[in-house]
Amino acid sequence: MVSGADDGSLALWGLTKKKPLALARQAHGMQDAQGLQQPYWISAVAALRNRDLLATGSHSASVKLWKCGEGFRKLEPLWDIPLVGFVNSLKFSAAGDFLVAGLGQEHRLGRWWRVKEAKNSVCIVPLKRRAAAPSPEAPDSPEAPDSS
Repeated sequence: MVSGADDGSLALWGLTKKKPLALARQAHGMQDAQGLQQPYWISAVAALRNRDLLATGSHSASVKLWKCGEGFRKLEPLWDIPLVGFVNSLKFSAAGDFLVAGLGQEHRLGRWWRVKEAKNSVCIVPLKRRAAAPSPEAPDSPEAPDSS
């Protein structure tokens, strides 16, 4: 299981422990809001079923892709996908060939901030597998954003 928080942390959980197996603090960085340094809230998370790929969204102008590493004890950032607005929802397709992001000018749970440049929209991000053959050490190669 994976969770995101308003303190900017991304946590990976197991069923047998009360503490996260892995934690990435300030996963989307820090913002300077009215002279105060605050982390960007994690407003959406998605996991690709039976894989080690995660996606997180905020209003930091990007969706981030993460890899679970070292027996689900580490979170490694892979790519940033630039998107403008609040990422209010994320979902991988069943096959993992694309990621759908719901974007808005405002946070889905309230009207605390507004990103005027953003458009309320749905963005489909195509993903593709790496061309390299999987090695015995890494049977599931992570997926990458399609450059086309």
